[in-house]
Amino acid sequence: MAITGVGIGYLIPSLQTHLTLFASSDEQGKIAGYIFSFSALGYIIGPLLGTVLIGLATWMPYLMSIVMLIFSATCVLFGSKHGRKSTSNGLVQSITRK
Repeated sequence: MAITGVGIGYLIPSLQTHLTLFASSDEQGKIAGYIFSFSALGYIIGPLLGTVLIGLATWMPYLMSIVMLIFSATCVLFGSKHGRKSTSNGLVQSITRK
């Protein structure tokens, strides 16, 4: 538990900082709002979804975690082709697309 706590303690601020570095100075507030709102949404949906899944089978939350990790890794791999070459405006537009 201590290793997980320390890892998350380092992970979350570093991810938040990394995302804000992609945005220009006039987009910092918008990006920060997205970061914190999605983080809060995860804290709400995660336990609810975990409770439902563990009610179905005790291994289901682990399967869902694996699926989410694979999805996240896929997004990072395909998104890394653009890397820092893309403009910050493109990043904000891709986040705000409806």
